[in-house]
Amino acid sequence: MSIPSGTVTLLFSDIEGSTHLWERSPEEMARALERHDELVRRAMDTNGGYVFKTIGDAFCVAFSTGHEALRAALDTQRNLADEPWPAGVEIRVRMALHTGVCQERDGDYFGPTVNRTARLMGIAHGGQVLVSGVTSELLSDFPPDEGLLRDLGEHRLRDLGRPEHVWQLASSSIPSEFPPLRSLDNPELPNNLPELLSSFVGRNAELSEVRTLIEANRLVTMTGLADRARRDSPRRPPPNSSTSR
Repeated sequence: MSIPSGTVTLLFSDIEGSTHLWERSPEEMARALERHDELVRRAMDTNGGYVFKTIGDAFCVAFSTGHEALRAALDTQRNLADEPWPAGVEIRVRMALHTGVCQERDGDYFGPTVNRTARLMGIAHGGQVLVSGVTSELLSDFPPDEGLLRDLGEHRLRDLGRPEHVWQLASSSIPSEFPPLRSLDNPELPNNLPELLSSFVGRNAELSEVRTLIEANRLVTMTGLADRARRDSPRRPPPNSSTSR
């Protein structure tokens, strides 16, 4: 098939907890992964998807329309849910859809649209299909008997400055209830500190004091990682520790 160009809808997917499954049941996981790849490729091909990259158990697929991408995601999740997986190896796949213009080179896609799709997938749970705000607008006329989009609100994504309005595909034929998203706004996750514009973390009072000292003095010395800034006489600066304005 021809490679989708211009404005495309990307679908990214990967298996949740695949590393653990490989460690626990390598033989069963090998068989399960082969079947997973067959089911995913079948759904993508049936709905006009162009698989431009696979990395391990992850699929990166481009579609000409958001409708094709959402149907491919829905078909994939249905087939995966109905599959009798080997004992101890339940394949649960997380997916994300996002629409935009990509840079194309040698049959591959690059740029912010690719990055945002990957970050959106990263906050999903196995069995869950997330849709970006841009893509949701293109799916406003998606048949409700096939699936609905549930509003999950805005979420900050790792390494991206602009938060994303996230929607979830809901259908009676696939699981629709999941824990809170793994975004930077989830208070239950570690290392989700508020985003700061300065690298001088947790020193607001000290910053204010340093500004006052600099405005009033020609020479200000700061020592140590946790010491407060102090004013030194401009006539007797300490050796090897002075910074002038």
